[in-house]
Amino acid sequence: MERLSSLNRPFEKTDKNLWINKIKEELKLQDINSLAWNAGQKINIEPFYTKADLSRTKVSFFDKNFGNWKAVYKINFSDINSLKKEIEKSKKFNADHIEILIRDSQSFSLTPTKDLLQDISFTLEISEGDKNEILENIPLAGFLKLYSDSYLKEKEYIILILSTILSKKTSTGFILGISEPNEDPGTELAYSLAKAVEYFDLLTEKGISEEVILSNIHFHTSIGENFIIEIAKMRAFRSLWNKLKALLLPENSVYTTFHSELIPSMSAVKNENDEMIANTVQFMAAILGNSDFIKINNKTSAPDPLAEDFYQRIRLNIAHILREESFMNKVMDPLAGSYLIETVTSKISEIAWEKFKAIEEAGGYSEAKRKSAVN
Repeated sequence: MERLSSLNRPFEKTDKNLWINKIKEELKLQDINSLAWNAGQKINIEPFYTKADLSRTKVSFFDKNFGNWKAVYKINFSDINSLKKEIEKSKKFNADHIEILIRDSQSFSLTPTKDLLQDISFTLEISEGDKNEILENIPLAGFLKLYSDSYLKEKEYIILILSTILSKKTSTGFILGISEPNEDPGTELAYSLAKAVEYFDLLTEKGISEEVILSNIHFHTSIGENFIIEIAKMRAFRSLWNKLKALLLPENSVYTTFHSELIPSMSAVKNENDEMIANTVQFMAAILGNSDFIKINNKTSAPDPLAEDFYQRIRLNIAHILREESFMNKVMDPLAGSYLIETVTSKISEIAWEKFKAIEEAGGYSEAKRKSAVN
């Protein structure tokens, strides 16, 4: 009984400095920072964190839709027949959503493919071509993403088209897709937020309601090989956007979707099996960061079409295993309260917010991009 009672005694209270001094003593260190991991992007991850670190975090999290993610099959095609085949393949592989890449050189018309896209959740990614025809005909379930370069070159034209579509009572789809890829997460988040604000300002000037604009915005980002940083980036992204939404339209209840694409490091991936492992880790990072749509690139280095189909299907099976066997859609935010994740999330949020303010001071998204004002 005495031994059991000793087991129930609480641990003695301590603080971070005691741990630091003990580590320095045991490892004979002059500076505890020599153990820090430089994760890049001006972020050093300390050897350990404590509850005291959470008192310094400023991130507001988490939303109720955690776990409702969808696996996305990415489609590249050359003509209408190859598009049909890829859509059928996505159904056979049990993809939840498809993304169709429309290249500059393609003479693409959405009208003859509308029947193919009925009852399918999809995203169209376009750069040039007849945007007006695509926007006018995008079905209810669709998302649209325009390349950033197109926006800067044709901003007035694009805003005019978007405002025309959004002003219609029957406007459909989610047409304000935002993607600002950058190796630095703070810069990526800052420019993405600034572009959303510019959309908001320009479209409200055209008479579009704030709620319609916010409900059409969706963000696209990539998930790299740094597990901790990518989780924290996604969490910071959603938190900062929620903060901005509350400033743009107080007491709004608009939910914003976040789309993530898995990008394995080419230096770390030697073959399809390596890529499968990398994709699994990245998929988990996207889930834990609360992505809504998670995209696995369907290109492989497989030697023949049959092998390529096999690896494409296996990649999508990553999602099915994480959902049906690992139950990663059942737990509400398993990383909530993590000393490490919450602290790194807060650091990325602070860096991104300072850069966002610098972009706004430089004249907003377009001006900052032209001047390369923030890097």
